[in-house]
Amino acid sequence: MTGADVGALTPDRIAFDMGVNVPEWRARFGTRIQVAGDFERRDLDAASALEIVEVRDGYTVLDLYASWQPGFTDGLRFDAGVENVFDEDYERVFAGVSEPGRNFKIAASWQSGR
Repeated sequence: MTGADVGALTPDRIAFDMGVNVPEWRARFGTRIQVAGDFERRDLDAASALEIVEVRDGYTVLDLYASWQPGFTDGLRFDAGVENVFDEDYERVFAGVSEPGRNFKIAASWQSGR
């Protein structure tokens, strides 16, 4: 055992997913929050001593989402969301490789046989 970190590591993270169903609207509204701590990766230098070779700042990312199932037909569902609402520039896996910025999504799906 050298004490060096193995492979590509991610920071310690905690995630929360909170939502509310609104039955009279046949809808769900929610938010996801991911909070990560600062990160340091250690490796051996030429003299076999540990040194910090990578540093990444902690981050907080907020996502919002909604889902609606209209009452006029069974099996139809609409989903919408905004990921990374505040356009946080963060690095999860490798220093210098940013994760996606703010992202808007919308989808419609239909499931038969319900």
